[in-house]
This record gives sequence, structure tokens and C-alpha cells, in this order.
Amino acid sequence: MKTRLFKIAKALGLFALSRRLTQGGLRILCYHGIWLGEGHYGNFLFMSPEKFAARMAFLARAGYPLLPLGEAVERLRAGSLPAGATAITIDDGWHGTYRHMLPALEAHRLPATVYVTTYCAEKQYPVFDLVVRYLLDRGAGQELDLAALGIAGAGRVRLDTPEARGAAGEAIMAHGREALDGAGCHAFGARLAAALGFDYDALVARRIFHLMSPAELADAVERGFDIQLHTHRHRTPLDDPEALAREIADNRARLEPIAKRRLHHFCYPSGVYERKIWPQLEALEIESATTIEQGINFADAPVLGLKRLLDGQDVELIEFEAELCGFIELTRRLRRPFRRSVGGTTAAEHAAG
Repeated sequence: MKTRLFKIAKALGLFALSRRLTQGGLRILCYHGIWLGEGHYGNFLFMSPEKFAARMAFLARAGYPLLPLGEAVERLRAGSLPAGATAITIDDGWHGTYRHMLPALEAHRLPATVYVTTYCAEKQYPVFDLVVRYLLDRGAGQELDLAALGIAGAGRVRLDTPEARGAAGEAIMAHGREALDGAGCHAFGARLAAALGFDYDALVARRIFHLMSPAELADAVERGFDIQLHTHRHRTPLDDPEALAREIADNRARLEPIAKRRLHHFCYPSGVYERKIWPQLEALEIESATTIEQGINFADAPVLGLKRLLDGQDVELIEFEAELCGFIELTRRLRRPFRRSVGGTTAAEHAAG
């Protein structure tokens, strides 16, 4: 139904009209990684190589000015953006980004920024939380003895439902955060895979859940990739200013020698942020920060809370066009007063009752 409505809107000229009405806004596209395994896994986290390549080909011919992120933010502040200005950002720095996204971008000479988290990139361990979720999902229907894996207070669990697998995953990931270092998480992943009957070494060898190595990052920079900040351990300590400063300092210490320049742009890990940390980010020389909130950024947008347009495997081209041209943005803005009105009426009715 949604796809059909978008096609009708486009045929009626509403996409072209929306593009003109929103031409002064900055569109920041958000991608994550490329799926290197069989079938597909994830939506906004991973895309197929073919879909990403097709998307970049579309962008190259769609007539939206593609700007480097730093220039785009500077021109947003100055009010000098070209009509329909767009920037491409990619989170985390996955190995699949290096293998497939970089060549697709190079093929069309498109600028892009990759926000790199550095602990697993430096250590070259697979990302533990994703390994856990993937193994549990692939082990659907099996029984898992969490106590035998060393998780205190846990027992046997049937992985029959998404809820059961999610709860088991939370218990395992909490154990990883509280009791294990990187090497310990890596060893635990091997034990979990064995318990579920999977070949962990084969998973590791394919680098499905690996980030780019420092050498790959250096090569990406040489080939024109803009790398920027995403914390060292992929976390935003909102209530611990010292820990937040350390996360960004550690991230900078690994990336700036590779980038060979000072880095000033930041992406909130998992989109977690609060406005209260903005003064600290400014003190840390952060000039822009992106969220995973959907939307186009206009002149009044806070540069430390920039919205993005999330693209993923399950997003059809017509929906991507609807976001890019501003049609969905305009429908969001039209709905907001109604939502406030409904919310206010409901609150008043509750108060009167």
C-alpha cells in the first residue's frame, strides 16, 4: 500500500514539487554495512552489494549535488547549500564497506564519510554483540544451556521465539560487558557457536562481523574516503563526562594518524545522545554530530543533532526517492501539528476526568 501511494504521488508530480519545496535542506544519507554471508541478515544494518551499487548508480544520475560531509555542514551553517544538497555517511567501518561500498562509490566518484569505531578495528575481533545475535537467530528452535557457558543465574532456554532469543542475547551481551575483555568475548563466541553446532572459525575467516583493519582504513583514506569519529568502543557514556572524553580521545588517537589531519565530525553510536552533552562535544572540538533520527536538515537544525535518511535492504527505490525528494519530510511536518493537537486534547480530557 505504501509503495502504491508513493508511485501515485510521483506520477502526480508531488515528488518534483516536494523537491522544490525542500531544496534548501541538507539530506544526509545513512548506511551501515554490506552483508557478506548467505541470504541476508539485518535491514538497516546491512545491505547486499548489488543493492548498494544500484543505489549509488541512482544517486549519480538523480541530479542531487553530492557534497563531502564537512563542506555540507559548513554550507548548511552559512546558508549557501546548493539546491538538494546531499551527503553520504556510513557507520561503523565494516570490512564489507571496504570490499564493496568503496568500489561502488569510486565507480561514480561520489564522496562519502565513514564513521569508524576503533577497538574491534584495532584488535580485529568480530563484533561480539552481532555475533551473539546472529548465532542465536540461526540457532532458532534449539535449546541452549546458558549456565554451561558460564552465565551466572541462568539456565536452559529454548530459542523458539524472537523474544526468547532476544532475552538470551541480552544475558550473554551483559555478561560480555561485565565480565569479559575483547579476547574473552572472542573465546565466548567460539563456545557459543560450538554449543549451537556452527563453525566459528569459518565465520571469522569470512570477516562477516569484522571492521576494517588499520591497513584497510589507510588504503580507504588514500582512495578518497573521509573517516570520522564514532567512539573507540561504540558507546556514548551520557552521564560520565570523563568516560565520554576518553572514548573520543581514544578514537581520535587511532584515526588521526591514519587520516593525517584533525577530525571534527562525530556520529552517536546506536543513535544514543542527549542535548546535555553538546557543550562537552563543543569543548572537544566536535563541529557536527549525526543521529539516526529521520529527516532533512534545514537552516535551524542543530549541528550536534543532525538528522539522516536511513537506507537499508528492505527500503524500495520508490521509498528512497520519496525520502530524498522531501515528500516524506513534508508529510512528517504536516502530521506534527495534528499529533500535538491530539495529544493536547487527550491530556485535557484525562485532566477533566
